[in-house]
Amino acid sequence: MDSRERVLTALDGDQPDQVPIFELGIDNTHQSYSSFYNILPGLQRYMQNRFNNTLLRFLAKMGGKSVLKRAMRWIGMTVGKIANIELLKTALHFGIDGTTLMISTLFATNGKLSSKFDYYVDEYGRMGSISKNTFAWYKGGIMTPELLDEWGFPNPLDPTRLAIFHHAQEINKDNKILLSIMPGGLFETIYESVGLEKFFYYIYDNPSFVRRLFDLQKKFIIELGKYVIDHGTEVIVLGDDSAYKNGPMMSPKLFEKYLFPRYKEICNTFHKKGAKVLFHSDGDTHMLVDGWIKSGVDAIHPWEPPMMNLKEAKEKWGDKVCICGNVDCGITLMYGPKQRIINEVKQCIKDAAEGGGYMLSSSNSIHYGIPIKNFQIMLDAGRKYGVYD
Repeated sequence: MDSRERVLTALDGDQPDQVPIFELGIDNTHQSYSSFYNILPGLQRYMQNRFNNTLLRFLAKMGGKSVLKRAMRWIGMTVGKIANIELLKTALHFGIDGTTLMISTLFATNGKLSSKFDYYVDEYGRMGSISKNTFAWYKGGIMTPELLDEWGFPNPLDPTRLAIFHHAQEINKDNKILLSIMPGGLFETIYESVGLEKFFYYIYDNPSFVRRLFDLQKKFIIELGKYVIDHGTEVIVLGDDSAYKNGPMMSPKLFEKYLFPRYKEICNTFHKKGAKVLFHSDGDTHMLVDGWIKSGVDAIHPWEPPMMNLKEAKEKWGDKVCICGNVDCGITLMYGPKQRIINEVKQCIKDAAEGGGYMLSSSNSIHYGIPIKNFQIMLDAGRKYGVYD
C-alpha cells in the first residue's frame, strides 16, 4: 500500500499493511529544515530597526496610508504562503503517511501585519504574536455584533487561500502523502475571534449573536471544504479544541444545542461528496466523544494523555471511529530518552492498532520544542512495530 491507501483504509476502520503515521503538523520553524525560520528573524530585525522603520513609514506617508497597508498585507500573505508550504515540505521530508494543510487562519486579503513584524491580525480579527518559534493567538478582535458588521467575515474562496492549496497540490502531485485540508473549526475559531471571556458571556446574554457566528463559520467550512473536495481532497480536518485538561470548556448541553447539529450538517455534506472527516480536539473529551461520533466524524485526534487513554478509546469507540494518537508531545517527545519514546509508541500500537482503524500520531503535533531526533525515533519505532501480520 502507498500512504494514501494506508490512511484511507484506517479511516474506513479497516486494517492496512501497517499502522499509518499521521501528524496534524510538523512545526515549520525547526532550524534544520525550514528556510522560513531563517527568513523571519531577519525581517523582524530589519523592520524593528528605527531607521528602517522610519524610512518605511516615510515612504508610506508619501504614497498614502493605503500603500503601507497594501505592503504589509502582501508581506503577510507571502509569509503565510511560506509557512503553510513549509509544513508540507517538512512532512514530505520525514515520509509520514498523512498531514494537514491549514489554509484558514493566517493571512488573507483582510488580514493585517504590524510594520515591526511582531504581531498580526488574521482574517477573523484574531490577534496573534509572532516569534521565531511560532504564531500564537492571544486576543479576540470581533468582540461585538457591530465590530463583526464592520470587519466582515472571511471569504472561503479567497484567492490567496486557494493559491496556497493549489501550490501544495502541485508539490504533492505524486500523492507521496495524503494531504488533508483544515478549513478551520466551528467552536474554537469563533471563541478565539470573539475572545474567551466575551464568548461565554454572549452564549447566555446574546445567543443570537453566537448562532450568527456559528452559522457564518459553518457556511465558510462547507464552502471551502466543497471546493477542495471537488479538486481532489479526500479528508477534511475540523480543528476545534473544545476541552481543558479537566473536561469540556462549556456544558455538554451547550455543545448539543449549538455545535453537534452543525457538525452533523458539515459531515453529511462532505460525506455526500465522498470525503472523510477527522476531528481534532485537545483536552479531556470523554463527555464529547459520543456527540462527535453521532455527528458523523470518521476519526478523532489526538486523545490527549494522560486524560485520555488509547486502550479505553479503542474498547469504547474503536468500532465506531478511527482512533488517532497519542505519543505524548508535552513530555516524552520533548525530553525522551530514546527508550521511553520507543516504549510509548509500542504501547500506543498495542492499545489501539489491533484490527485496524488506527493511526499513530503525537498527542497534538510536532511543535518547535520537540527535537528532530526524538521525532525520528518515534517514526522509526512506528514503522518497525506497526507492521500488521
